[in-house]
Amino acid sequence: MVEIYRDTYKIAKRLGNPLYEIIQKIDMTVSDCADRAYNLSALDSSNPKHNLWLQAAGEYLASHTYDFKIYTSYGSAVEEMVNQYIRANYQAPVNGYSVYLQVRHGNTIPDIVIVDRSGNEAAWLDITSSGTAGHIWDKDGSGWKTTDFVAELLYNPLDFSKIRHSDGPGIGPMACTLSFSRKASIHQRHLKEHLYNGIIASLELIYQTDSVTKSKIADCMQQAFKVKFSFVKHPAIKSLLKQFIETNYAGPYVELVREILRSYYKNDRQDLISAMKFLSESYSLKQLEEDSVFEYYF
Repeated sequence: MVEIYRDTYKIAKRLGNPLYEIIQKIDMTVSDCADRAYNLSALDSSNPKHNLWLQAAGEYLASHTYDFKIYTSYGSAVEEMVNQYIRANYQAPVNGYSVYLQVRHGNTIPDIVIVDRSGNEAAWLDITSSGTAGHIWDKDGSGWKTTDFVAELLYNPLDFSKIRHSDGPGIGPMACTLSFSRKASIHQRHLKEHLYNGIIASLELIYQTDSVTKSKIADCMQQAFKVKFSFVKHPAIKSLLKQFIETNYAGPYVELVREILRSYYKNDRQDLISAMKFLSESYSLKQLEEDSVFEYYF
């Protein structure tokens, strides 16, 4: 799905616009690659990015346990499959447009940059899971706000029930996978409740302090969740607060959390993986032992 954030010349509304047609074709390829990546037999083990996903997915199928690398390796494999398609189909300009991969602009590297015949960058595109939609605004680089067309090409989040060694999974493995997926879904609900309760407890502690600072917010978060940050804390806190808003958008505490984000974390980047690591470590040890699986998005 093309999630458009900037469309200066309204190309998405122009029927047959050659630039948007290219973007749509690449978007269709993203969705297709996200689906084909589940069929492990279709991947190339000699490709390093394919191989990382093959190893992580293979370990999951063998043990029905996984860690964070399965998400990043899946996303990396999808992106590599899209890149392979682009290299094969856009080596020469199409309708006056050239498609480039991983073009560095200072500290930011758009996944895809489309350049017109005059050499102007007409579009910046980012390939990402719909579970992390909008994360381009946490990236460095003014191009995300000034390029004529800016969008994310979104694919569905990793679905464990679709991972297979071939196009014809047996009934037994599929049933086992579906059962595991149901357990993970229940765990996700518990984790959301844990996040909600922890943030509310943090708010109560924060507003008992004489003066609010970022350090005091972090201290209150650690006290409420009963665990210490063992990594860069402020990007993780920003992600936790934004997850709270996204999962409780109509709740009574949302405006308080938005105010904290505006006042103290406006210029901080996010670190969703570190945030979910913090959340998992603060979860009850007993629950983690019984159901150690969680996703880094909700």
